[in-house]
Amino acid sequence: MITKRISIILLFLSAVCFVAYINFQIDKNWSPVSLPMPGPGLEVGQSFHIATAGQFKLQISLPRTDPGSAPPYNEPPALQCNIELDIKNQDGTTIQQTIDWLNPSGFSPGPLDDYAALPLTLSHSGNYMFHLRNKGESNFPCSRGAGVALTRFQRPTGWTLAIILLQPVGWVFLVLGFLAAFISEVKEEIERHAIRKGHKDEGPFLH
Repeated sequence: MITKRISIILLFLSAVCFVAYINFQIDKNWSPVSLPMPGPGLEVGQSFHIATAGQFKLQISLPRTDPGSAPPYNEPPALQCNIELDIKNQDGTTIQQTIDWLNPSGFSPGPLDDYAALPLTLSHSGNYMFHLRNKGESNFPCSRGAGVALTRFQRPTGWTLAIILLQPVGWVFLVLGFLAAFISEVKEEIERHAIRKGHKDEGPFLH
């Protein structure tokens, strides 16, 4: 009986690992919002859903002046702006962020330069509403066809490794769960066989 309970627990843990791994890999869980950058005095909004809580950051992608050119060796300077970001959760609580500067997000091999704001925390899974207002007076960077995205903020290596290890750990729990189930069945069959044999041995004396 104990072995069977252990088997059930291991199989349950395996299912949890696989579900968590799949949820982490869903594109909408990594980048749930993608919109064009609004012009001065305008705003954009979009509802979204995340399966796992975590930290996210506003990212703006600007096409390079010459898309065919290689990215510069030096990072571009920070981008000055006047943006207000509101994210409202399903409980009505609103997270607000005023953004005056967007910092470059490192080198990109493609035709875009990426800039990002400081990360903010979405404390639970569920439905949210994203609103972004451009309070700036200039069309820059809108005139260059900028795109806006809310992307998951990747934590240091330890957090990334935890995601990578979810799949192999899930397989380990799965194998151990089936092994425990097999051992449980074998033990129960041995016990049933012993009981049947005991009844046969006692048979001639039962009158």
